[in-house]
Amino acid sequence: MKENENVMENDDEIEIDLGGIFHALLHWLWLILVVALAAGVLGYSIARFVLPAEYESTTSIYVLDRSSGESTTYSDLQVSSQLTADYQELIKSRYVIEKTIDDLDLASQGFTYDSLYRAISVESPSNTHILVVTVTDTDPERAQKICNEVREVAAKHIQNVMKIDAVNIVDEANHPEERSSPSYSKWTAVCAAIGALIVAIAVFVKFITDDTIKTSEDVEKYLGLYTLAVIPLDETVTENSIEGQRGKKKRKPARKKTSSKSHSSHAAAMSSHASDTYTHAGRKQALAAEETEKPRNTAPRRPAPKPAVKGSTKAQTPDAAEEGVQDDYITIE
Repeated sequence: MKENENVMENDDEIEIDLGGIFHALLHWLWLILVVALAAGVLGYSIARFVLPAEYESTTSIYVLDRSSGESTTYSDLQVSSQLTADYQELIKSRYVIEKTIDDLDLASQGFTYDSLYRAISVESPSNTHILVVTVTDTDPERAQKICNEVREVAAKHIQNVMKIDAVNIVDEANHPEERSSPSYSKWTAVCAAIGALIVAIAVFVKFITDDTIKTSEDVEKYLGLYTLAVIPLDETVTENSIEGQRGKKKRKPARKKTSSKSHSSHAAAMSSHASDTYTHAGRKQALAAEETEKPRNTAPRRPAPKPAVKGSTKAQTPDAAEEGVQDDYITIE
């Protein structure tokens, strides 16, 4: 029972091989780079040709409540810093936004309370009593008009609500000449990072879920068995073995080539000998034909000699032997 419990505990534990994950990511690095590049190009195309260009116009105001006379005391500054959050909420209040829409007739241009509320942002730089109002719009001139109108309406609304004498204008709304968004470099970098991250996560999940046994250590780890022999499946090992076999095979045909050369030389010698014999026979035939074509000697023959021996069947004259002509003489009793 204890052994079974230990096996179950080992099965529940999941070990993560960081080295294996690193090698897997390194193996698929080319795919990660390709996908990141494609995603970056896609993000740049969306920012350049799909998303509309937006412009920002900014104005700033200074809000200070003087409790005593014209001089500003430390208590006045402290109170103003504590009320900065209240001023921000008053600038983006419904009254200010709706009054701006009515004054500029923005409803006919497709603006609503929600859309204009998202287009307005109010910030306060640290350690200051200045409120910065920014309006974002696709038309730079309209963004400037909205920003100025929001500042004027918000100043009156703050004076009425907070009982403040005046709200001072630090900067008028500017006319934006360059777009503020979308940023081409930002979209390209973000999309490329997202593409690379997606591929890396896919490779990580594939590596974690892969339960195939690849090494002898995996056999001992998961099956509890010892390996008696290992067949190398590495490409370099197989290539080296194949090259070694090819080298051995190349040595054997070397001997065959020498033997083939000797056979070829012998065959050439035989063919040359045969050709010599054929040429010699041809020469003999040519000489025989020439001799037959020569005119025979028309000179009178010498008288035949008397037979010296009885029963002789053949006799030959010396002239005929020299000319190669053979005459047969038969004597009959």
